[in-house]
Amino acid sequence: MLTETQLKRYADVLIWGLRTARSKPFKKGDIVLVRFNIDAIRLAEILEARLLEMGMNPIRRMSPTPEMEKNFSVWPTDGSLSLIHRVRRICTDI
Repeated sequence: MLTETQLKRYADVLIWGLRTARSKPFKKGDIVLVRFNIDAIRLAEILEARLLEMGMNPIRRMSPTPEMEKNFSVWPTDGSLSLIHRVRRICTDI
């Protein structure tokens, strides 16, 4: 488990990576998608705060837990399968 200080540094490194990977700089109001799993909630909270401080608009998306993934694969319906594809399209269009 990482300490609070380590998590803050990790968030800073993630933001550095975002800035470095972009061909044009971020500007206030840009939308940033933050995907995380349940184990990384505290890191996601810190990262969101940093992004908000920068004037960004973070969109949070938590990945399903292993139990949720199993449930979906055990009891899928035609409706749930088509819905998940529509939702994924909407989320990637953000």
